[in-house]
Amino acid sequence: MEDKVGQASIETLAGVSIVIFLFVMISVDSVNKSATHKIVEGVVKDGARCRSLAEAITSAYVLGENMVMKIETDFDANVSENRVLVGYGSCPVIGRVQDAGLESGTVVLKNLSGTVVLENE
Repeated sequence: MEDKVGQASIETLAGVSIVIFLFVMISVDSVNKSATHKIVEGVVKDGARCRSLAEAITSAYVLGENMVMKIETDFDANVSENRVLVGYGSCPVIGRVQDAGLESGTVVLKNLSGTVVLENE
């Protein structure tokens, strides 16, 4: 009789262990998906910011010489070799643009002799 009681305890312990193992696996998977979602969200946001600045630069270029625009940004950006870089986002710019490092805040875009110059105000 004692063997059957011991057998039941081992089976119960094995069953509880399997349930705990499954719970841990599901939890780890959930945490991984959450982290991936945050990374993707950041990349998408950087891409949108990049495109908005690239479009403003292109507009200043297309509108012609002596064009002056001011825009507000809530992000830092770099402009190099006709590309805008914001975090993980990178966008091409149509037209000529001078290289610049920009901080969040008011950005002034000036079209001087066919080249867009950017600077923080």
